[in-house]
Amino acid sequence: MTKWIYCSLCILGAGLFLYSIPKHKINTDEPWLGEQAYYRATDGTARSPMFRGIADGEKRVVVQHKLLVEIGALSVWLFGWGLIPLRIVPISFALVFAVIYGLYMNRRGPPGYGWLAAGLLLLAPLYFQWGKIYRPEIMVAAFAFCSFVLLEFSCRKDSLTQVMLSGFLAGGAMYSHYNGVTVVAAGFVTYLFLRRFRMSLLFILGAVIALSPYLYEIFNNWDLFYRQIFENPMVASKVSGKWYTWLLSLVTEHKRLFRSPEILVMTVPFVLAMITVSKKQLTEKRIWYLFWFTLMFFTALVVKSKLARYALVLHPFFISEIVRASGQVSSNLANIKRRISYKIFIGTVSICVLISLAIDIRDTNQRSDDPELVSNRWAQKIPIKSKVIAPMIFVFNEISNYDIIALDNIRFLMSGNFTDTVNARRFFELCEGFEAEFVIVPTGIRSFSYLANSNGENMYQIVFFDKKSRIYQRKYHIN
Repeated sequence: MTKWIYCSLCILGAGLFLYSIPKHKINTDEPWLGEQAYYRATDGTARSPMFRGIADGEKRVVVQHKLLVEIGALSVWLFGWGLIPLRIVPISFALVFAVIYGLYMNRRGPPGYGWLAAGLLLLAPLYFQWGKIYRPEIMVAAFAFCSFVLLEFSCRKDSLTQVMLSGFLAGGAMYSHYNGVTVVAAGFVTYLFLRRFRMSLLFILGAVIALSPYLYEIFNNWDLFYRQIFENPMVASKVSGKWYTWLLSLVTEHKRLFRSPEILVMTVPFVLAMITVSKKQLTEKRIWYLFWFTLMFFTALVVKSKLARYALVLHPFFISEIVRASGQVSSNLANIKRRISYKIFIGTVSICVLISLAIDIRDTNQRSDDPELVSNRWAQKIPIKSKVIAPMIFVFNEISNYDIIALDNIRFLMSGNFTDTVNARRFFELCEGFEAEFVIVPTGIRSFSYLANSNGENMYQIVFFDKKSRIYQRKYHIN
């Protein structure tokens, strides 16, 4: 009976995940990363004309989520340009990862545990969300887990081939996102703690082999790479800082792990599960606990941004411990303390699953207008091949029809970050500086509130407006 409940939970998670694919709202980064994949597929070079003027990104983007862009370019080449072809990448990783994770958990526990683990993973709000968004978090999580599986096997069988493959997959995590360095560090340190020194070196060698194509590109474009890190305030802020900023990042990790309901539904039952771990279990499964606690440590130390999505890489650890504890507290219920522990833990997990389900359903219904339909409505008002400053979603699917500059790029150039606001005159001066013929500004966005009463500051003129947006045209183009 219990096995069927676990199976139903997994089917529910998979079904809701698949149902939500066309309904999931667009993420801010998807147009920007998608643009890089588009030009990689069509021109052979990942670049970002939307953000021209910032460290020559319009010529080549070297500081990038390299593997995500490469696979995205392949998907664009195979299926054409659009949001769905891009999202095929994370969706494929998410579904394959869930299958591999379920199979692994079936080996570690009683029958049915794989269904339970895969179901909890698919319903986890962060997994549910970022498993469909064209960003690299799901890829990093998948590579990290598969790297650990091979690391564990290599230690049991003394297989140097598996060590190299484990390192290669850890390198794949870093190839997808620079934060993947935490996976490489965790694997290396795990081998050191186990006194497998030769394996630790082979692990690093495997990671370097995986990263070698990207390292080659960096060395061939070193000046550009350096500029795109230190001349871009958004990137520079993540790699700069005094020595104690790393320590500060470590001691403030609770800001990520207990940041919002999306992560609390994982971390609260995980904390309760860890209370049930015995010294015997820590000893018997020392490779497991050593790797994941080390990964947890390096994530806290290195990833200074406390966004909850960067904890997605730890979800297999969280869920595995929740599944283990569920079985552990369910045994020997004749004992009164055991019965109380069982009710508290299972009750907490059940509540968290229901909250997760509610969050997933909410996210499924949050998408309003299709970005491609919105772009098409704007495009009907603007001649083909015009130079347009527009919201980034305009690249879906108008990237080949217009010379597009991101509206966020103007804001970035004005203030040096994405939060400050300035006046309308400065805004339109920069638009003129780019020789933009048209400017599209959505209404109701706080960061552009200073444009609410602007008619173009004698440089541009409103040629279209409705409840959702305004379109300005440069004056000398108006007959």
